[in-house]
Amino acid sequence: MKSFIFTLIFVLITSPSGFSRDTNNDDACARISTGYEQSNRDPEFSANYSDVKACFEAFPYDREIAENTIETIKKTLQGFFVYLSQAKEEPKQGYSFRSVDLIKELDSLLLKNYTSEFQFMLNVNNLIAELKDPHLRFIPLCYQKFIYSQQLSLYSVINKEGVQIIKIFDDEIDSNNVDCEVTHIDGRPSMEVIKEFAEERIDVSKDSGVRFNDALASLRINEIGDRIISARMFTLRNVLPEKSSIEYSLLCANDINTTFTREWKIGSVYYDRFNTTDDFRNAFCLKNEIIDESVNVSKMFEPKIYNKPMVECEL
Repeated sequence: MKSFIFTLIFVLITSPSGFSRDTNNDDACARISTGYEQSNRDPEFSANYSDVKACFEAFPYDREIAENTIETIKKTLQGFFVYLSQAKEEPKQGYSFRSVDLIKELDSLLLKNYTSEFQFMLNVNNLIAELKDPHLRFIPLCYQKFIYSQQLSLYSVINKEGVQIIKIFDDEIDSNNVDCEVTHIDGRPSMEVIKEFAEERIDVSKDSGVRFNDALASLRINEIGDRIISARMFTLRNVLPEKSSIEYSLLCANDINTTFTREWKIGSVYYDRFNTTDDFRNAFCLKNEIIDESVNVSKMFEPKIYNKPMVECEL
């Protein structure tokens, strides 16, 4: 049986005049561009979380665009998505997801109040993701021009007491954290946080176990035999995280407890493609064309080779 990936890549087709701004206000997108230039275009430049969030939120919610977006998605789904009715059914035994009347819930999004277009698009993205169908995705290109990294990766093992725990597999900033147990994340038990994230934010499968694994580190062998480490979705994201940082509480060797807070490193292959909020809007939201990526990019976009010896039960 053949499987087809059905992706809704959404680019706004509208008049730029519909997004006039008060030019006296501080320009968050311009602050990102200025910071990049002041770093001498350092490929490891990281924008401030608050600036990226403010840049996204600079575009006001437009009811007409929202209605057109919902109608376009509905017509596309009704015409091409064969599992639309099946999505309303309760999950079969062994699967974990919420049954969704997608057409009804898309309409309900228009009943909510939004302060920005970003907030609306994020809600649409999250609703589509609730189907847990990797063949169906909604990608608002305006708001996926950055990558957010914790510069560490996590994995899960069963300890000597037979309890499943979360540990740090790799840390690009502090190697002393490697192999420490992560007992809490943002003050909550780490397993609880990872499972919740996998349930609510990962859409690669209807199987909760697959989603849990996708939140954590993985290794793959490339064509020349190198082991490539990937941080995966909890610590490496393409959607703006809810907070600017994550707090980790660790239990390390010799029963040493430590806590640290890690800011998101924010990278982009488009830092040199805009100077102001208007530039950002015109380049990434209004034009239905491919924007060339910069060749001067962070190592976070490059495969990371894992050369350390593997220990028993690791990954």
